[in-house]
Amino acid sequence: MAGRPRLAIGTYGSIQTTESARGRFRALTRFRDWDGQTRQVGDRG
Repeated sequence: MAGRPRLAIGTYGSIQTTESARGRFRALTRFRDWDGQTRQVGDRG
């Protein structure tokens, strides 16, 4: 079975969101940076 195809440079994968007990949200995704490395990025709101 083959793995998933690599992300193209400058693109992101699916966005995952979770809600905390206080009603706040957190979003996480993987982003392929311009140097070719894939990094996990996120934000809380």
